[in-house]
Order: sequence, then structure tokens, then C-alpha cells
Amino acid sequence: MHFIKEMLSKAVLCVVAVFLSSTLPSSWCNEPSDLPGPSYYRQVTPGKSKQLKYDLAVYGGTPAGVTAAIQAARMGKKTILLSFNRHVGGMTSGGLTATDVGEKESIGGLAREFYTRIGKISNFRPSQAESLFLKMLDEAGVTVLFERCLKGVEMRDRRIVSATMETGET
Repeated sequence: MHFIKEMLSKAVLCVVAVFLSSTLPSSWCNEPSDLPGPSYYRQVTPGKSKQLKYDLAVYGGTPAGVTAAIQAARMGKKTILLSFNRHVGGMTSGGLTATDVGEKESIGGLAREFYTRIGKISNFRPSQAESLFLKMLDEAGVTVLFERCLKGVEMRDRRIVSATMETGET
């Protein structure tokens, strides 16, 4: 029964989201700065078009994006990490440092390296987490660009072959 209630709740939320999105003024979709209250989106001024050439582009500065970029660079790929905002590390560097990990033995790979280097598994300062993520990215040779909001992608044969940022970089 709990499963059915949960599914109905999600369905209601979806309907509410669709309804709200259809009733918002169109200017809110085009000009995020016009939204009432605080907004996490900072609109950038487009620059000149610029081509950047990398083997792998990772969009998103979350822990998953950071570790994917580090691992690819360690495997010899020329890698760039494009972060939507001015930070890397997602919730880990945004304050969720009381990590619920269960058995320490279940942590492996880059997560184990991260926790070993920061010196503990939980209750570290968010700024320490971001500093360590940035250090690991630098050590791996990953180029990191902040405030890069995705404008669009080009697809060929069902594969993304390029991404263009609002800044004009492709």
C-alpha cells in the first residue's frame, strides 16, 4: 500500500509541475533574473564563439562529474569539466558532509581516495571538500571552467559530438 501512495504522490507532483509550468509568464523562462526571490542561475554575457578541443567533456561539477573527469584524465584523455555554477563537489562541498556510508569497506575507487585524503569519512568542512576536489582535478590535468551553462548540443548517429555553452564556447 505504501508503494501505491508513493506513486500517487509522485504523479500528483508531476501534474502540479506541468500545471505551474504552463501558467508561468513566458518571460520567466527567458529571463531567469526576473524570477521572484533568490535564484541559483546567473545569466552570463555571451562572448565570441570559441572552439575548445577535448577527448571528453563532462558537464556538471557534482562528485560524479568530478570523479568521471579525474578518471578519464588519469586514463590519458584530454578532459574538461564544465560546471554550471562557481563550484565543484555538489552536495559534498555544499554542506552534506555527514555522510551515511554504512560499512567503510564498501567505499572504493576515487571515493576512497577522496575520504582518505580529506582524513575522515564525515563531518568535514564543505570548503575542505571543494578544495580537495579542485586539487585532485588539477593533479589529474583536468581543465575546469565555471559558470558554463549549456545552450545546446550537436548529435550525430545518436551521439553527442559537441556542446555549446551560453558563453559561446563549443
